[in-house]
Amino acid sequence: MCAPSKTGLEILVTGRQAFSVIAMIPEGWQWNQAELDRGDPLNTGLLSILVIGNDLRPELIGTAFLVTANGNHATAISAAHCFEQVRKVLHPNLPHHTSALSEFLPPPEEIDLQRVRALYIKEGAAHFCPTEIGIWDNATDLAVFTVNAPANDFDLFRDLFWIDNEVPTAGEEVIMIGFGKMKVLPDAADASGGTIQRQLLARLGRVEEIFPERHIMLKGPCIQTSIAIFGGMSGGPVAKWTGPNTGIKPFAFISHAPDPQPLYDRSISGHSVASILSARIETAGDKRQVLTFAVSNIAVGKDGAKSQPRSSLEFLPDEHDD
Repeated sequence: MCAPSKTGLEILVTGRQAFSVIAMIPEGWQWNQAELDRGDPLNTGLLSILVIGNDLRPELIGTAFLVTANGNHATAISAAHCFEQVRKVLHPNLPHHTSALSEFLPPPEEIDLQRVRALYIKEGAAHFCPTEIGIWDNATDLAVFTVNAPANDFDLFRDLFWIDNEVPTAGEEVIMIGFGKMKVLPDAADASGGTIQRQLLARLGRVEEIFPERHIMLKGPCIQTSIAIFGGMSGGPVAKWTGPNTGIKPFAFISHAPDPQPLYDRSISGHSVASILSARIETAGDKRQVLTFAVSNIAVGKDGAKSQPRSSLEFLPDEHDD
């Protein structure tokens, strides 16, 4: 199981139950996995991005993790392509083809985040948090955004991930954390309602290769790993694995992977790619970190109305593999 420090210093792994499953990668396997329950304390450092479409149907898009936590507001990191998917949901009739290269497109327009929420679980309860402002860079796939606690809960966000600027070498073990098996089951009686289901996963694998400048879709430093990923894990934290009794300190976030993925065959590499967090890290006391990122190709989103979307959602129990 995972336990975040109550002072917001870092998210720790105690090495019991679920995480003992991935303490090693058996011979012949490329990666291993632990499934974490909805009540696992690791949830207090993670978010799912949710958008309400024009038809008022909710859609889950990607994972994010907290890097500041200030009670009633917090800052999170995710993947830029998650917010570009938000754009497609909100504006389905784009004036250009989705496969058009970004360098041949006009600068991205600001999008309204009024219908975007961050789904946050704390002590087993679900909170749908307004997203205030987001900035993302399609070149490096980095997204940074702020969220507010619903009903101005001044004690909601207290746990965060400390960022690490040390990148592991090829062959070292890394852990990827994110939400897989995302589902929104529609309510037959209410088009604006539905039931959300997702599974928090921690997957352990190895660094296959390091790319100091660019690789495939990314125009920035990144690594390729042996881990297979679900699409909903995009934006989740990637950290060097140093054992079950040490902290999880991300140095990167999950970006993309070839398709299709060997989601359940642990003997096959997923060749997933993680974008390295090229940030200047400063600490402010023992409970706060200040991160500075250099970005280009900036896209921006803001909550223009600060009103709640008309959608009613609930949770199903966590889904596990057979």
